[in-house]
Amino acid sequence: MNIEKEMFKKSHFEPDKLLAFGLKKIQNDYIYEKLFLDNNFKAIIIINNDIITSAKVYDIENNKEYLPLKIG
Repeated sequence: MNIEKEMFKKSHFEPDKLLAFGLKKIQNDYIYEKLFLDNNFKAIIIINNDIITSAKVYDIENNKEYLPLKIG
């Protein structure tokens, strides 16, 4: 199981609450994008059918996924 599924395995997603929190609905996906740490990093989370299908953090400076979060 990947870290995203492990963190949210007991979660139940409610579309109205996702939209109120700031996620955008694009086709069948709910997408959340957030800059953080003085805009040096960006998190992108994609939820589809109550499952986090993707959760990645990008280093803005080099526009690559920040992989140390996946090591563990």
